[in-house]
Amino acid sequence: MVDRLREVEICLGPRSLDLTSAEIEYREKHKKFPVIKRALPSGHQLVGDDILLKRVPNPPSELLDMKDMLGKELKISLQANVPILREYLK
Repeated sequence: MVDRLREVEICLGPRSLDLTSAEIEYREKHKKFPVIKRALPSGHQLVGDDILLKRVPNPPSELLDMKDMLGKELKISLQANVPILREYLK
């Protein structure tokens, strides 16, 4: 019985929650970022319906939290599918 439990233990993987290099690479390729859902004018106040989460070809280095975006005004007009950066918000 102990031998069977040891076999199952191996299936559970390591105890560490640290990501492996393969997992980090996968996450970087497939992570979704907040983007503008449709073209919005400068001065528009962002609401939840203005934002989508999508994979982007050149992901920004900084990922903003939704609470840091909602209710903020846009400094510039943005086209659809543009990642939301801190520099675009008032």
